[in-house]
Amino acid sequence: MGAEPLIASDGLLARKSGEWAKRKLHFLRNYCGITTVAMRKKWRLRYLDVMAGPGRCKNAETGAEFPGSPFVALDYGFNDFLFVEQDAEMANALEERIRQHPKKELIQIVRRDWTELARSGKLKFSEDTLVVAFIDPTGISQVPMNATLQLTKNKRIDLLVTIQHSLGITRNLSQYLKSEAGRTAMDRFLASDEWRKWKWKDPSEFARLAIDAFGKRIKLEGFIGTRHISIPEHHPLYRFTLFSRHERAENFWNKILKIDESGQRELL
Repeated sequence: MGAEPLIASDGLLARKSGEWAKRKLHFLRNYCGITTVAMRKKWRLRYLDVMAGPGRCKNAETGAEFPGSPFVALDYGFNDFLFVEQDAEMANALEERIRQHPKKELIQIVRRDWTELARSGKLKFSEDTLVVAFIDPTGISQVPMNATLQLTKNKRIDLLVTIQHSLGITRNLSQYLKSEAGRTAMDRFLASDEWRKWKWKDPSEFARLAIDAFGKRIKLEGFIGTRHISIPEHHPLYRFTLFSRHERAENFWNKILKIDESGQRELL
């Protein structure tokens, strides 16, 4: 039997989240804020969430609830919002939550696997649109490189990406090594099996190499790699980072990183 569904205080499905998720959502919030204010007169602004979830997060241990990424983005001045969610129950919960939202006419929910949409060309946007895309998987199998590269074909797109290095890479490394070339999530994550030739001392070092390889492949499409945020800050489970073609976006990113989710200002 599967685990009991996690229900929020509004009676709808919630996404199980640790308190550390607030750190990622803090930086998502601030990036949406700085970008929409600075760019609203220059471009049409679209927010894309490729694994949107139900719109509400809940800590199963404490019962604490907080808005998911769709409702973080809805606080800001995008011209429209595209939420992609493959899971039917999560999509139902998200749809119900936005039913009464004042921006409901600006929202589209697509009930598909985002990788299929990307490969079919349905996540291609007009050149007068600046897209802020949030890519927040629970494992590397959900972010195959070929689908990510389809997103990079958009002329103006900023990719805010979660890279699951602890759960997605280090804990599964032995399974990847036992499998045939081309058959693992790692092969699809990097669109290559060259990782089998790497030299490394421990799974943590391998994870760093994999993350570097992922970033380098995206940079080949003209993107700038930026500073990674560890989540949680200590003993991280994953990284959160921005890829953009524009130096101004990198400047925005560096600016918002100066204050963390607790309000602590970074020491210079």
